[in-house]
Amino acid sequence: MRAFEEKEKNICACIAIYKLAVVGCAHGELEKILEEVEKYEKNEKCEIDIIICCGDFQVMEKTNYARTNNNITQQAVRNGYDLSSLSCPRKYMKEGDFKKYYNGQKKMKRLMIVIGGNHEASNHNMELYNGGWLAPNIYYLGKSGVIRFGGIRIGGISGIFKAYDFDMPMKETCPLQIKTKISVNHVRRFQ
Repeated sequence: MRAFEEKEKNICACIAIYKLAVVGCAHGELEKILEEVEKYEKNEKCEIDIIICCGDFQVMEKTNYARTNNNITQQAVRNGYDLSSLSCPRKYMKEGDFKKYYNGQKKMKRLMIVIGGNHEASNHNMELYNGGWLAPNIYYLGKSGVIRFGGIRIGGISGIFKAYDFDMPMKETCPLQIKTKISVNHVRRFQ
């Protein structure tokens, strides 16, 4: 009995506890996400190990203009080509703060894991179909993927479900056309 208790004690000592911040449809506003995480850490006196961004890696910002109130979407894009691969009306296209992280002007302080949604810089995500680094410390899981962080596995399927594309093969190639800008973000059965 004593050997069993000793073994159980050793197993419990090996289990690490990680603190995750899960951001759903945060729309990629990295500065705002970090600000909220840091506020939480300060209030709770703890440190977040990983930020998981589920869905649209873009940002929606309310901007006032002289004539109208418009929602402007700042996209998580590297350049104009990324912007052109988005599936959203032209009036909502504007580069966001992701570019600063991509080109090294800023660095994410902790690991951020991104699971794609239906409004993404699709050509960039297609380059990383099986997952990869979007920028230092910002990892995209790919169309479907699982990674291990310490003793935990984190998995995700990028995109949204549309029944009419679910059993279809991936036919999208760059440069994306109007229809494929939309369908590229639809999940498939084989994922």
